[in-house]
Amino acid sequence: MLVIRGVAAILFGILAFAVPQAAISILALIIGFYALVDGVFEIGYAVASKNWWRVIPGFLGIAVSVFVAYDPQMAARLIVLLVSAWMVVRGGLDINRAVKRRGSSAGERIGLVGGVLSIGVGVAIAILPDPGTKMIAWLLGSYALVYGTMSIADATSLGRKEAPTERAADRTPAVQK
Repeated sequence: MLVIRGVAAILFGILAFAVPQAAISILALIIGFYALVDGVFEIGYAVASKNWWRVIPGFLGIAVSVFVAYDPQMAARLIVLLVSAWMVVRGGLDINRAVKRRGSSAGERIGLVGGVLSIGVGVAIAILPDPGTKMIAWLLGSYALVYGTMSIADATSLGRKEAPTERAADRTPAVQK
């Protein structure tokens, strides 16, 4: 199973480098499928528990899945813009924390630089979403290639393990009558 997972990850990694937009679209479809399944189960739980507030996220999940199925390219663009917004907010919070810690350590400067960098990359992705999409796809592709290689290496190392030198039965003292 690890080999299959590894090969699938490597194939996705290659796809992410070769056709970044397709990789992001596939990611959007996976998110849409998850939203559909989660929405159906959420509605089922709401009905079973008579907790009718749970119907709202259920229908929202189904709506997200319909939107993704209708226009996966637009959903992919929205994912890229959400990543951009997340980076800007994260950077702002990092800067805020660094300013509050002013004078306390060298870590404050690292947090400040990290926050500015995060905001800069987030804004760049928002302004230039196509290169931003490519960058996100390449990051995911890099992760998938490394993860896939490690999964295959793990699977092959499992096959090469030697049998234990002693069995548990050999370590158990004999019961005397």
